[in-house]
Amino acid sequence: MNSEKRYNVLFIDDREEDNYLCKVIIELENLPMDGHFVDNGVAALLHLERAIEDDNVPFPDIIISDIKMPIMDGFEFARRFADLYAESHPDTHFFITSSSIRQSDETRAKNMPVVTDFFRKPFSKQVFDNIKKRYLEPSPEVE
Repeated sequence: MNSEKRYNVLFIDDREEDNYLCKVIIELENLPMDGHFVDNGVAALLHLERAIEDDNVPFPDIIISDIKMPIMDGFEFARRFADLYAESHPDTHFFITSSSIRQSDETRAKNMPVVTDFFRKPFSKQVFDNIKKRYLEPSPEVE
């Protein structure tokens, strides 16, 4: 029996290809992730509201949001998440991702206090392993 912790992950991206790739990587690499996929920030806020109201819907351990999406982009979602949920869910790690090569997008994301980190697409096993190692696993005690 595998006792490795499973992480509830909310993926926010309007590109079906990127969501499909994430699902395939999770399955093929047997990543300890239970993914929920939505295509914009408004749908993500509705998912979080449902998680607050329904004990059967877990609040995400990790949120990974694209920047450029219709209806509500990743930056606006990050602001709304910060206002509504960050204080009550401080253990949720929020990542912004993008295929953009604009350094200003990365800088803007990293300057948002609610954002744990930024990474470039595509999502991969190596990205997950890095997130896990840097942010999810407890640091060894220093004597």
